[in-house]
Amino acid sequence: KNYLESINNFKKSITVLNYSENKDVKYLSPYHALGVSFMEIRNYKDAVRILNEVIVKDEKYFKVYETLGILHKDATDSNYQSYHISLDYLQKAAKIKPDHHVVKFRISQIYNILADKNKESKNYKKMAKNSTSAKKFAKQSLKINKKYGGSHFELGYAELYLCNKTSGIKSLTKAGKLDKRYRSEVKRILKNVKDITGHCE
Repeated sequence: KNYLESINNFKKSITVLNYSENKDVKYLSPYHALGVSFMEIRNYKDAVRILNEVIVKDEKYFKVYETLGILHKDATDSNYQSYHISLDYLQKAAKIKPDHHVVKFRISQIYNILADKNKESKNYKKMAKNSTSAKKFAKQSLKINKKYGGSHFELGYAELYLCNKTSGIKSLTKAGKLDKRYRSEVKRILKNVKDITGHCE
């Protein structure tokens, strides 16, 4: 967790490795890791700059798109936080690796977050559209890895917003059983199902 030391060491490794001569994907690893280190200390400007350098060097380098998707989702700086930009990067990652269940899960998660925003503004038509997309990508993720708790959680949440209470509760319960990190959140949601599905009445 010593990210400042990591940054110094990754910078040194970049000066030693010459990607332009080797053209080997392993030489992009320190560039990507440097970007991640900058992201961890919330230096988003340098993180985005380095990560975009990776794209220039190899536009098919999968990890960088996923990392940029995470950055724009979780950034604490409003200049960098954007669910739509995050979604764009994650969809690019999914095109490069269509069989990557975690990226499909992350896309589903973003669509559910957008559905939350729609519900807050009472835009139920757009909420249903985003929830449908969340359900779609969660199911795609589960086709690849049926035991991934995160995707069961996102599927269950989307189902509740789509007024499919029984299937929503079933998926959420399964998420809690498969991954203990979701248990407290699943319990909270199940206690508030009526509030979450209030628009269904």
